Amino acid sequence: MWQVHAIHHTRYTRAHDAHATRATRAAGASQLDVTMWQVHAIHHTRYTRAHDAHATRATRAAGASQLDVTMWQVHAIHHTRYTRAHDARATRATRAAGVSQLDVTMWQVHAIHHTRYTRAHATRATRAAGASQLDVTMWQVHAIHHTRCNSHDAHATRPPPGATRAVGASQLDVTMWQVHAIHHTRYTRSHDAHATRATRAAGASQLDVTMWQVHAIHHTRYTRAHDAHATRATRAAGASQLYVTMWQVHAIHHTRYTHAHDAHATRATRAADASQLDVTMWQVHAIHHTRYTRAHDAHATRATRDVGASQLYVTMWQVHAIHHTCYTRAHDAHATRATRAAGASQLYVTMWQVQQVFPQFTLSALARDLAQTLSPDLTVDNILGGRLLPRQHLEEPPTVPLPETVTNVSSDTTSTNTSSTSSDSRNASSSSAELTAEHEELMGERGGVQFCSSAAEREAALQRRKRHLLAAARARYLQQHQHNLHQQQHQHNLHQQQHQQPRS
Repeated sequence: MWQVHAIHHTRYTRAHDAHATRATRAAGASQLDVTMWQVHAIHHTRYTRAHDAHATRATRAAGASQLDVTMWQVHAIHHTRYTRAHDARATRATRAAGVSQLDVTMWQVHAIHHTRYTRAHATRATRAAGASQLDVTMWQVHAIHHTRCNSHDAHATRPPPGATRAVGASQLDVTMWQVHAIHHTRYTRSHDAHATRATRAAGASQLDVTMWQVHAIHHTRYTRAHDAHATRATRAAGASQLYVTMWQVHAIHHTRYTHAHDAHATRATRAADASQLDVTMWQVHAIHHTRYTRAHDAHATRATRDVGASQLYVTMWQVHAIHHTCYTRAHDAHATRATRAAGASQLYVTMWQVQQVFPQFTLSALARDLAQTLSPDLTVDNILGGRLLPRQHLEEPPTVPLPETVTNVSSDTTSTNTSSTSSDSRNASSSSAELTAEHEELMGERGGVQFCSSAAEREAALQRRKRHLLAAARARYLQQHQHNLHQQQHQHNLHQQQHQQPRS
């Protein structure tokens, strides 16, 4: 409805301006009448501004005082008297010139449309929680003034008998219409701001809430069209200083947040890649921030055209700041959890690789040992050294029996076997020492307690570690077995010597 009214008003203004141009050339009002009307318009505009400021302060406190009501009534009486005198003067001026049929028809259509809108607006305002006494008085005075102005226009449009309709309206009619349009526009803006404050003070009913929601939908659609129009208007004339300042403050805030976010993203990227959930949350926040920025730009454009931003805009900005702060904290907490998850994922990969080499151990047992050792190499040493045992102990292999030929050898064979056993033991000891030295050299190169950056490198290192540890275990087993054989052979020799002494 507002858009239709704006289109209709624009078309009417253009036609009226063209008609006024022709009418001004045909006839005009006297200099005295124009001067009187201009002085009254200036006085009325100044009083309206002061009254609006006073009404805003008085409404926020508790309502307008009796003095303000009396002043407004005196002003209404003064305005009524002046209007009557002006109507009589306009009646005389109308006899000198008249308006065309097109202007009469367009004005009647506008009056019908304005009357319907006024009735609907008054019905909704009455059903709401109720406006203050000052708002009711102001609206009634405005309605009376508007009604009288309509009757004046209707009276002015009735040409006297014999008057020519093509002559056009006088300069006085054009000036009156312009002053009325300015007054109506200013009152509409102040009335909207006053309605917003009155709704916050007393609260609107359910019907008012529904109407406000419908108005919000309508306002959103209008804002999109207004943004496109504001873009063209900004390119034509430029934004005001207030809008430039607000935009610069917003740009500085956005730049600081971008720098902080870039630094945070750099740290988070070095620790671990962000999960898909974090990416989605950031995209949603970016879409929300873009939409809010567009709405904020449109709202700033509209606010700069008025005297300043209302309290509603300040509240919206504070809510956005709180939302932005809460999201930043949640984002930081999520990044911390993602970093911990990345470390846990690396630990799980190491546990899985160790379990592939030693499948008899569970992941929980390996996790406990890795949490203490902080190194897969030390965990493997604990497994091979018998310090870390699985839940179900494996059965020990049977002891290797001595060959039967050992008990029936002679003393010569015994000495030969003893010498060969000693040489084998020395060879096994030397090979074990070489493997131990090689293992210590490998551990020195690896650093002992560091993780490889690649899974393939960790797997290759574990395989090499496995081969070296198996070789070292085999060497220790052979050394122990040779030592056991040597002990048994020595005991056998002693036993043989004890049997040979009584015979001799």
